[in-house]
This record gives sequence, structure tokens and C-alpha cells, in this order.
Amino acid sequence: MVRLGKGKALVILLIAAFIVYVFLMRGAEVRPGANWLVIAQAEDADTLDPVQTVYDMATRITSVIYDTLMTFDWDMNRIPMLAENWYYNEAGMFYEFKLRNDVRFHCGHSFTGEAVEYTINRIKTHPRSKHRESVEHILDVEVDRVDDYTVRVYLTKDDRYLLDWFGTVSSVIVCPHCAEEYDFGPGHDYDFGTPEGPPCGTGPFKFKDWIAGDKIELERYEDYNWGPEIYNNKGPAHLDGIVFKVIREDMPREVRFERGEVDFVTSVRVSRDLFERWRENPGIELYIEPGCSSVYLGFNCAGAENTHSSSTEFHDIELSPRTVPKKVRQAIAYAINEDEIIDVALMGAASRTYSWLVEGIWSSAGYQENMYPYNPDEARRLLAEAGYGDGLELEVMYSGDPKYGRVAAELNRQLEEVGITLSIQDIPFTALEARIADKDYDMFIMGYTWHNADMIWWEFHTVRLPSPNRFWWGDEYTDAIIDNTWSMDDDVALKALRDGQRLIAEDAASIGLYARPVMMARRTYVKDFRLHPLAGGCWDFLDAYIVKEPHAVWMTVTPSENSGPPGSELYYTVIVTNVGTEDDNYTLEVSDNAGWTLALSDDLLEVPSGENKTTTLSVTIPGDAVPCTRDKITVVATSRTENIVADNASCIAHMVAS
Repeated sequence: MVRLGKGKALVILLIAAFIVYVFLMRGAEVRPGANWLVIAQAEDADTLDPVQTVYDMATRITSVIYDTLMTFDWDMNRIPMLAENWYYNEAGMFYEFKLRNDVRFHCGHSFTGEAVEYTINRIKTHPRSKHRESVEHILDVEVDRVDDYTVRVYLTKDDRYLLDWFGTVSSVIVCPHCAEEYDFGPGHDYDFGTPEGPPCGTGPFKFKDWIAGDKIELERYEDYNWGPEIYNNKGPAHLDGIVFKVIREDMPREVRFERGEVDFVTSVRVSRDLFERWRENPGIELYIEPGCSSVYLGFNCAGAENTHSSSTEFHDIELSPRTVPKKVRQAIAYAINEDEIIDVALMGAASRTYSWLVEGIWSSAGYQENMYPYNPDEARRLLAEAGYGDGLELEVMYSGDPKYGRVAAELNRQLEEVGITLSIQDIPFTALEARIADKDYDMFIMGYTWHNADMIWWEFHTVRLPSPNRFWWGDEYTDAIIDNTWSMDDDVALKALRDGQRLIAEDAASIGLYARPVMMARRTYVKDFRLHPLAGGCWDFLDAYIVKEPHAVWMTVTPSENSGPPGSELYYTVIVTNVGTEDDNYTLEVSDNAGWTLALSDDLLEVPSGENKTTTLSVTIPGDAVPCTRDKITVVATSRTENIVADNASCIAHMVAS
């Protein structure tokens, strides 16, 4: 029996596993045709009924099935969509919308004011509505009975944010006839927004198929021609259709994307190596851009002393055994180095935020003061004043997102320096919400994505207890301030927003950790796509089209670095991917800086279009190599059909002491 050294045995096992993995991946057919766009996302949609979901994986899809009354241009200015124009009647407290008269739903029914009235009332009354609060200031919806294309929306109070809500994916207009036919109820065992009760809107793509846990297919709506002014093409779309492919694990998602099986990735793993690799690849455009999203550390503030009063008698909020005192919260704020969190846990792919509202949201610039700069000495002083000079233990919860886990680990490292030890708990979101409702928690990490300043009211007013006011923070004084954020008077609303954010910051009810960027990637053969500031809210893809070159190649070498003592042999896997539309053959050549012995197990690979092949690179470190030498090795793949088509990839061989 021949025994292999542990290093060689491990290399062989890894290569074998990778070959099996690639073989299995080759059998997965995801694209119905060449002109179909394939978008990979980490999870399936829960429903395609916009009333019943707030899930990112679903709203990306509903945003191309349905339309809104208005939308936003690239600078977030309001522009017409299903409504041609609108105005607000201050005396009558109503919005009036003039609708287009040339729009039809996917089922063939005409779009009229009836659909607007039905959609709003459905949001208000549907038993599983996730957006009821968004329309709670709407008193009534009235359609002009002479002109079916004039709608008035009457309000119970000023609501400066409602108009912008009419441009968001939670306000999309559904077909009354289809929703009424398929809505779950007596005699129905299915629901609108499911394969059995297909979703129906006026968007540029209509429902085709849904295989649960695998993919959702939408096909082009041929009659669509009312695209908003931000697109050159008003419809129909250039693409034949879109496949939303569920690929839950990072590595399979990345491999399929790099091979060109997948054209767009909505969930990009935070990895410095991945960022560098994709930025260097001319066939990939990586988006890491500011978005209307924030990640924060929230506290159990129930009954704790606040800033504006020494009283502990909060409005209908009693102390909890796990309430975190204000001085402890402030000490934690001083002990956190947000820049290090961004660098260590997020590879620098985020930016600082000093207020509850991230920059880019109206009014955010009105309050951006860093009230608690990094100061561990001040943190220790406050902890001692609070009676915790010998330290304390706290629990921090989060749900699901691995980025939050990395953030929590870095928070634990930083807080240990001032005497606070964290117990980190990753629990299901429903369990997290239940514990918050019971005040059975210390801290939690969470994020929000929204483009309006009404997030202050939604998250911190006491009528929002226990969710989304998960902080158990507020009283009559703060409620009175926050109520003014709805004012139609800009000066009144801005003052209320500034004062509200200042109080939240002073009390350290929540600590902003970072402004979360939009992180996506696309293949560059997808032309004329532009990422909208709303990201998940404007995905019409009306201008987008696919153009692939007949001959194109992309390579990677893994691992990017390997090391061994003098005389040892190092192994790497070279992956050659044919991202062209034609089958091709590639010649491989390898070179290095140090003149070590290099060998490829195969230097000629035949690769079908859309697939990849692998070969093994071996590097022998000379016995007399200079200690700590780092040899850069470059592998070049050149098309034998078009010799100007080539790509290269590099790796490092590092000599270490034996």
C-alpha cells in the first residue's frame, strides 16, 4: 500500500471534490433561451402578492411584474408612471391623480381608477397585509364616476411621506379581477401571488412559472409600452424574459456567475479576495454603492432614565429585568470603533453614519453629529459610575445574516477592552421578535432599508411598540416631537426630525454602526443596465439587452497563495471558463518570476460554450531557494480559434522554513 503525505492527500481530495462539484454543476440548466436574463439570489420568494410580503427576494420580482402610480428618476425626483400627473389639495386634504388611459393588465383587463381604489383598500383590509400602516392616514379613495381615470385619495391628517410611498414597491397596483378571483377565502385552497393564483400587474414582465426552491420565470409582456421617462425604451422589453434562480450557497452562486450561467447576482459575499477578483475581471461589473440602508445596534431601553427628564416613568413602559441603563448604553457607544468594524467585518465595503437616517434620505443632513467618538477611557468611567466597574456580561442577538455575525464578533472584541463580555446569539427572526416583545433581551443587531424620513416615526413612536419600536423607547414628550415629522411644512418637519434624532443619539437608544451599501454584480455582456438608487424598487430592465462575444475566456487559479518548505511541491487548480457563445480550444502557458519548476497536467483544454475545464498546476520549490521567497506565477489561456482572445490569472508560491 502506498501512503501519501498529508499535504498531497489533502490536495488530491480537494481537487477530486472540486471536479465532482463542477460535474454536478454542469447538469443544472437554468436558462430557457439566449435572450433570457438569469438573476441569482440566495433565497426563494415567499409570495408574489405585494400586499403580503416585505421580503427583498420577493419585492425584486414584484417590482417588474407590477407598476406604481409614480416613480423616481436617477436623482430621486418624482416622475410619472401609471399616473400622468398629481397634486395635493391642502384645504380638502386629498391627493388627486390623473391616470393614463392606455394601460392594460397582463390578463387583458384595462387599468382604471378602480384598480387604484381596490389596491389601497386591499392593503387596508387584507388579513395578512404587511403594509397596512402605510395607508393608515388614508380616509377614503374616490374614483370619478364620469372619468374613470381620475382618483382622489383623502387623508385623515397631514402625511408628507404618502406621495413618495406611491412610488415604492409596497404600493404597486394589482389587477382587481385576478386578485379577487384568487384571493384565499371560502372555496379557495390557493392564493393570489402563487403558481395556482398567478400574480397579475401592468409591469414589463408577466408570470410564467414557479418551481418552489428552484426558480421563478417571468416572460416579456408584449403589449407593454408605458415605461417611465428614465428609460430610453418605453417597451416592450428587449429581453425575452427573466429567470430568478435560487442558489443558496455562496460558492455555487459565485461559480455559476463566473462561468456565465448566471448574469446577475443580488447577494454578494463580503470577501476582499472576491472583490479583487471580480474587479480585475473585465467581464464583471461589481456594484458597491451607497443605498438607503443602515445597520444599527439596538438596546432594551424599557423604563430607563432618558435625556430630557430625570423621571423613569415612561409612557406605558415598565422597567424590565434586562433593561440596559442609559450610562451603560452611552459607555458602549464610546467603546465602539465603527471604522474598525467596517474594515475588519465588512472589508471596508460600507461607510459611517452618525444619525438614525442615513445620508441621502431627506433631512438626514440636518443631524449628522458624532456624539460619541471612540473613547474607551470615557466608556470605563461611565461603566464605573453605573456600578459596573468590575465589568458585566450582555447578550446581543441577530438573525441569519452572516455579516451581522462578523460585526457581533468585532463588537465583542472591542467591548472586552472596557470590561464588557458579549454572548452572541444567532436566532430565527420570529424568535428574536418574540423575545423583544417580552423585553427578554439586552441588545440586537438589525438593519433597515427605506428612502423616507418617516422611519423615525415607524421605529421610535410608542404606538409602534413592541415592533418596529424594538427599543422600548419613548414617552409623551418624544411622541409629541415625532408626530410633527409628518407635517407638510418643511421647517416644522425638519426641526422635528433633527430634534428626534438628537434625542435618540443622546440616549444611545440605538447606535448606528454603518450605512449598508448596495452590493450586486452583473456580467458586462448585459448591456444598458443602470443601478437605480432604490436598488430593489426600480428593476424594469427595459433598456437591458444581452450581447455575448463568440469567443471569450476567463480564468482563475485557486488557491491564490500556497506555501511549503524547500524541496516541496505545491498544487493549484487552474479553471478555464468559456464565456463566449461558441465552443473553443485553449492553449495554456505558465511562467514565474523566480525560475522555479512549473508544470501543468494539461496545457490544451477543449471547453464548450458556457462551461469550464480544470487542470492542475504544480510548483516545485528548489532545495536551495532563498528563505521567504514569494514567487508570482502567471497562467495564460489563449484561444486557438481567435489568438487575440486570451486571459491570465496569477498565484503565489511562498517558501517557508522547514
